[in-house]
Amino acid sequence: MSTAVAEIRDKLRAIRDLCLADTKDLRTQLAEAEQELEQVDTALAAIGEKPSRRKKRKPAATSERRPCATKAEVLAVIHEILGENGSMPAVGLKKLAGEKLRERGKSLSMFAALFAKCLGDPSLVEKTAGSLSLTAAPRTEPKERKVGF
Repeated sequence: MSTAVAEIRDKLRAIRDLCLADTKDLRTQLAEAEQELEQVDTALAAIGEKPSRRKKRKPAATSERRPCATKAEVLAVIHEILGENGSMPAVGLKKLAGEKLRERGKSLSMFAALFAKCLGDPSLVEKTAGSLSLTAAPRTEPKERKVGF
């Protein structure tokens, strides 16, 4: 096998491993949410209230759906906000980032999980308890996974 094909194979395997890890994380989050829902329904039943079983609403037409924000977009918005405001509490930063993404036409589905992942980025540093700022040399372009052929 040529070295070029071997490199491509290795890159594809690395991307696959990242996708598998993301899938596992999402399945874990879903299982936790379903378990919490079941516990709440049990608690409601215990106090004599029937849990509501609302009809699922029809999904919006494809043309009406907003695209979900990516981790790179969330990180870019965080950098933008911290660049403008300096140090900021994580709670306020999360709220402003969500607002900016919504203004830019992005869905906030999975925003909380993406925001939490972004907090671990090396370009961010926790100054005081819960207050974040950029490191001395912020990354200007967040890294995105791409297949390099």
